[in-house]
Amino acid sequence: LEWWSQIMGVRKAGAVSNRVLTIPEIEAGEGFEEPIWSGGARTRIYAIDAGFGGDDCVEMWLEFGKLVDGTTAISFGEQRVIPILMSAADANGDKITSEKQIARYSKARCATLGIPAANVFFDAGMYATLAVEMAREMSPEVNAVNFGGVATDRPVSNDMFLFEHDNHKRRLKTWNEHVSKFVTELWFVVRLVVQCHQARRFPREAAEEFSRRQWTYVSRDRYELETKDDYKLRNSGESPNKADALVIAVEGARRRGFQIAKLANGEQASKSLEWLEDLRRGATTHSSHTLNYSVS
Repeated sequence: LEWWSQIMGVRKAGAVSNRVLTIPEIEAGEGFEEPIWSGGARTRIYAIDAGFGGDDCVEMWLEFGKLVDGTTAISFGEQRVIPILMSAADANGDKITSEKQIARYSKARCATLGIPAANVFFDAGMYATLAVEMAREMSPEVNAVNFGGVATDRPVSNDMFLFEHDNHKRRLKTWNEHVSKFVTELWFVVRLVVQCHQARRFPREAAEEFSRRQWTYVSRDRYELETKDDYKLRNSGESPNKADALVIAVEGARRRGFQIAKLANGEQASKSLEWLEDLRRGATTHSSHTLNYSVS
């Protein structure tokens, strides 16, 4: 898809799939396989999609480290719906708010999983009260992720470039040039992780939600994710909470050092640069000569 739209400048109908990530793509990227770790240190991340407004509150954890083949990969843990009781009360009979229940549950889970507060990420949405309770129950080191706003200026991957004609240089393409919004970036990051064969034990229910989420083109050929309301209209009112929890966890992994690898393998990358080596050799050979061109 990127070849036809970005290189050829043609929107080829047969190559277009407006789903963020499909089940066959995850299978092709070894996303459902078990990880075989190299034995080195691994980092764990805990994430929560708060699910206000009647949606489920979903937790997600992952760990990332090196596989035996040297690839840095993410392995996803189980996903659970955090139970929230409307009638919950403390020993004095005072009602325990939903935010406090989420914070207390998360604290207990992170203690079990051995995850520090600095590696906890959650979607606070428009509810600042959740951030307050998470900081109060766990630590001020917890991290709120805001789905709103524009995409970041981080590089998309290590081998996606743009050519600047003004200074005749190429540079890495940034996310705000690739997608329109930060929420779109979060979802498409996961797509790239799978395409780079860096995902393992991808949760099946989250995979189904990814395969149902659609995108469209907006200005400057950037991707834009459909709204959650539109997703719900097409999917009998269901919300993609499990996928949202997963993208928050991957964002947390990125902030803690996880990097997306190159899409091309080493052999392909070497072949793609053969022309550059030929050009270098030619420039060296003819550097002391004047080349005259004539048009007949």
